[in-house]
Amino acid sequence: MFRKLFFATGFIVLASSLGTANSAMTLKERVEERIEQTRQACLVDIEQEDKVAFSISAEMNKLLAKLSASGEKINKEVLEGVQSTDIAAANIAKESARKCYKDAGLYDFIRGALKPNIVFMDGNLISYQPDFDKTGENNRTVLTKALAGKLGEPTAIFHEQGISLNWNSWELVTSKVPDVVALHWSAFQVPSRGDPIEQVSCEPNRDNECAMNIVEILRTIWKHNARPTKFVIYSRNKWICGKQFRQGLRNILPDRKMVQDVFLFRVPSRSDGFNNSRTILALEGVLMHALGRDSFEFVADYEAGGKVRAEACVLG
Repeated sequence: MFRKLFFATGFIVLASSLGTANSAMTLKERVEERIEQTRQACLVDIEQEDKVAFSISAEMNKLLAKLSASGEKINKEVLEGVQSTDIAAANIAKESARKCYKDAGLYDFIRGALKPNIVFMDGNLISYQPDFDKTGENNRTVLTKALAGKLGEPTAIFHEQGISLNWNSWELVTSKVPDVVALHWSAFQVPSRGDPIEQVSCEPNRDNECAMNIVEILRTIWKHNARPTKFVIYSRNKWICGKQFRQGLRNILPDRKMVQDVFLFRVPSRSDGFNNSRTILALEGVLMHALGRDSFEFVADYEAGGKVRAEACVLG
């Protein structure tokens, strides 16, 4: 399905080609992506179980062949292929690897019954809402409430993770097995106690410790998560979709394959924040795109007077 978001003053479009984005992939390509991620995250850790790993890989290859033969339709033979792969994986002796395979949810994914996990990473004391002192709701809580039930079926499951300067507990994120990780870039600049005087710069270059920490967290989640992971990085700063930031981030990503899995989103107003329905609608579109549930074109949406309402772009 392909859809454009039309607003009273315009519509939002992605700033560059989406030919490599998840939503443009065929079913077989998406299954291949998921199988490859399962191999990378789960099976590489069982070197002492060569026969089991070989058996699982063989069943995975048979599954892909059945999917091709079916014309990419989910028929009885395809589902039996997934079940055969599951049976082979049940013989994994290492508990963590067995759990990893189960978390990948291959059978439910192919049946269209897998509920996607979305993790919001932001500071405990950071809110774009002007009445934060009254509500006590940070960005993570605001977003979870605003997007609940709005991302299609099966219903997405939302998780929150607090972050701050020097935070690097990536395993707290992979334990949620996310399909999408949405993170506030600038939250990594702020100490846990929220003192703005002690903020640091996170400009994306190899000499910046903060930026390199963020990139290492992304890489580790991307590599070790049981499911293929897409990232949505958001900020209120105008540079988030600028050429310098995107080029800098591309240059420091450790794996070029990651580029197609990163999306950027600018929250347009420093006063409206996420309680602006148009901003939420635009972010909803980006998340739907990242989940592969819909295809969107985004351009900056302007209000009268030339102020940007919302802006999103791909990294590549």
